[in-house]
Amino acid sequence: MTQILTLILLGVSIVIALRAVYRRAYGFSNRTIVDVIPFLQDVSVEQLAELIDSSDERFLRSNLGEKEFKKAQLKRMRLLREYVNRMAHNSAVLLEWARSDRRKSWDSGEKEWEELSEHLVKACLHFQAGAFTIRLALHRWMIKSVLLPAVSVPSIAILRKFETFDLFDAYEAMRLAAENLSAAYGDEFHQKLAQSL
Repeated sequence: MTQILTLILLGVSIVIALRAVYRRAYGFSNRTIVDVIPFLQDVSVEQLAELIDSSDERFLRSNLGEKEFKKAQLKRMRLLREYVNRMAHNSAVLLEWARSDRRKSWDSGEKEWEELSEHLVKACLHFQAGAFTIRLALHRWMIKSVLLPAVSVPSIAILRKFETFDLFDAYEAMRLAAENLSAAYGDEFHQKLAQSL
């Protein structure tokens, strides 16, 4: 029993150490607004909305055979995963920036700056939790469709909203919170960030 506990603790320690090395090598400990804009990825919200539109999905289901619909739906799942990955990437970049600005506001005592950055931190964390759930569902469905080919594929449109999360509302809230924080840097940064998101 002691050996098992030791192995578990060793495994957890290794994971924590690897995560620290990963963050140190690939993350920004002090991301500024200058470090945000070039790292944001393009997300076409219009194309995403079309992709997860339930009426488009019903049209495909009724006009394609089951086999062809399954192929099309798997492609659509992959595309949805790509969009959600991009959005989650943007969320991670914005979160690093918001946390860095929040630390600076604590040092300077600027309450308004702290509120703006805290609002962005919360919006990013909310989005990331929902994006994680969507990606998990997509991975599960894609693996299931390969392992159990006779099972019909689910509707991806249902992933837009669940419980208190709405993919578009959460991304929009995060985008607006980022724009509000960027406005504190002046019009030039505000416009550049708005164009990038």
